Amino acid sequence: MCGVENRTTFTQLREHAVMSTAYHEAGHMVAAYVLGLPLLDGGIHIDLELSGVAYYCHRLPGDLSNSPQDEVERENTVIALYSGRIAQVRFFPDYDDPASWESDEAIANQLLKESEYDSPRASEQRLRLQAESLVESYWGFIEGLASALLAKPITAMPQHELEKGWSKGTRKQEKCMSHSEVSDFFQRKGVGQ
Repeated sequence: MCGVENRTTFTQLREHAVMSTAYHEAGHMVAAYVLGLPLLDGGIHIDLELSGVAYYCHRLPGDLSNSPQDEVERENTVIALYSGRIAQVRFFPDYDDPASWESDEAIANQLLKESEYDSPRASEQRLRLQAESLVESYWGFIEGLASALLAKPITAMPQHELEKGWSKGTRKQEKCMSHSEVSDFFQRKGVGQ
């Protein structure tokens, strides 16, 4: 009997972890939309092995320009990056796998080092608080987007998504929402930019 219970618990844990991936990506996407970062054509995807991607236009490290607009782009990107993990942990506090946000953290840290306004540590704390506030304020929209994504059927991952390298899975299956489905979600829900 113990083996059956352990298998059920493991299966439930795994299902929650996959669901938390949807919340992670929804956290990114809602934050990006609210902050005015343009949504890109790719939409939002999760595989069934705890990887995902939300396609939105964000600042990449390496451009050291420091105009006020550059700083706004950096900060908004960092807030959107932090919002993914915050949403994931809020949904499933028992699953805070550092690997699930390792690449987001690396980009955020690089952007923080490029900023001229604060020390990277002061910026990190300030922007993390802003991300926590955003997730709290828009939690209903994050839940709604994650639920809409999770309700999508499992499909074979297209070759162009496999080539992008975001999925670490071996089954090559995903759930996804297109750019137009994500945009329609925000319009129907009345989330303003």
